[in-house]
Amino acid sequence: MAYSSTNPPQLISQRFGGNGPGIWSYKSTDPIATVAGSSYFSNGDALGIQQGDFVAVWNSNSTLGSWGVINNVTSGAGATLISVLTTT
Repeated sequence: MAYSSTNPPQLISQRFGGNGPGIWSYKSTDPIATVAGSSYFSNGDALGIQQGDFVAVWNSNSTLGSWGVINNVTSGAGATLISVLTTT
C-alpha cells in the first residue's frame, strides 16, 4: 500500500523556540520497511516535517511499533524516514 495524504502523520510535540526535534505519530497498514522508503511522506515538506524529527510509526495490522528519524526532506516534496527501533 502507498502513503495517502488523507492519512498524514500528526505532530504531537512541536519544536520549542525552534530548537530540538518535532515528534510525530503515524498509523498505517504499511510495514515499517515501506514507511522507511524514499520520500514515503510525499507531502512531508508541506506538513512541516523537518530533518531530525522523530516519528512513532504504528502498524495497524500487527502489534509492531517503530521509532524512526527523518533523515531527508525535499523542498516542496517528500520526507524520508530511517527506522531506528522496532518493538513487538
